[in-house]
Amino acid sequence: FSTSGSFNIGAYVPPFLIFCVGVTVAPDCSSTTGNLIDFGVLAPTITALATTQFAGATNDFTGYQVFVNGQTMTSGNNAIPELTIPGSSSQGVSQFGLNLRLNNAPVVGNNPSGSGTAVVDPKYNTSNLFAFGDGDKVVSSPITTDFNVFTQSYLVNVSALQKPGVYATTLLYTAVASF
Repeated sequence: FSTSGSFNIGAYVPPFLIFCVGVTVAPDCSSTTGNLIDFGVLAPTITALATTQFAGATNDFTGYQVFVNGQTMTSGNNAIPELTIPGSSSQGVSQFGLNLRLNNAPVVGNNPSGSGTAVVDPKYNTSNLFAFGDGDKVVSSPITTDFNVFTQSYLVNVSALQKPGVYATTLLYTAVASF
């Protein structure tokens, strides 16, 4: 005599998108530190520099995209013009921009790291050239990706004619996957 039975075995892998932003982030988003940077006193002979980071990963087969939203630095009705197209740092010229590369003129930032497939958008991917546009895509991966860490390098220069005031902005980084 023989008896037999069968088992149906199933499992489900839920979709995920992991994304974190901070002054510094762990490569796997397990921790972040800070959410404020201070450029200090702005002057025509000083290039103000700062960095923040974000990291992300997803199992979505179409990958993910990261966008930056916000405005240039303002003080009331006064604004520091953003670099709408990639440009180099020019002391004595009012300008605000960012990129996601290691720069040597001025010295700031880091190249992307990690084993993921995400890449920097061309507008923000050239060393020593900075830009900014509200709603711009800054990073994307067209496929499932492991973690990458990206460092945003911020640059502010002012002219001697820049109106005095306390200048500030809030930038929002948003990661989107299709699922």
